[in-house]
Formats: sequence, C-alpha cells, structure tokens
Amino acid sequence: MQGTEYIPLEEYLQGALAAYLLRGYNDEELKAISIVLRTNLVVDLERGLVPQLEQMSYARQRSEFAEQYDSNRKRILDILQETSGQILLYKGSVVEVPFFDLQNEQESYNNILCKYYKLYSIYQYW
Repeated sequence: MQGTEYIPLEEYLQGALAAYLLRGYNDEELKAISIVLRTNLVVDLERGLVPQLEQMSYARQRSEFAEQYDSNRKRILDILQETSGQILLYKGSVVEVPFFDLQNEQESYNNILCKYYKLYSIYQYW
C-alpha cells in the first residue's frame, strides 16, 4: 500500500531524535539537535516538501534500546518537551539550518548554538 502518512511534527521528531540518541549525544546536545531538526522540518513543510529525516520506528527503538527503552523514551520526551515549539530564525525568518554532526564533541547546548548558529535566534512558535 502506498500513500502519505500524516503524523504530528513532535511525534515525527521523537523518531528522528531517537536515531541521534543511539550515537551517544548527551542531553544538552540532543536539545540543540532537536531545535535544528524542528527548524528544518518547518522549512520543509513551508516549502510543501515531505520531510526526509532519518527516523526510528517505535519497534526499532524497542529493538535498539532493549532494556533501556523506557529510560531512553523518557529522555527523548523530556528533551522534546523542554524545547517544544522552539525553532531558529535568521533575521526574523525561518530558514534551513546547516546541520553539523558533533558526535565526538563534548559541548553544551548553549555552546553548540552559539558556536555554529550565532546569527540565528531561537523563537518559540507556539
């Protein structure tokens, strides 16, 4: 069966953020990543594009996280709750944000945003 499945943006982000959790990012890094992913999703949706993020289904998350599934799921939900509705703006407009994979860096959420996105401002859109 082919077609388009419509799911809420934040639910889509849960699966996308799960993929980054497996890569060993800490919570502060995951917060920055969630804002960048959300921003780029909003850009895609405004352009009428279908988002193409790497995403993990709940079944795959259960398999990958195994006995840590519940605690990792809680981490993802907490991070998305903390950054809920936040996107990056450039000169007052939402624009696509280049994403840097900082897997081997040990930087805080604020340092990542300041270092790579100093021209952007965080905007809470709801």
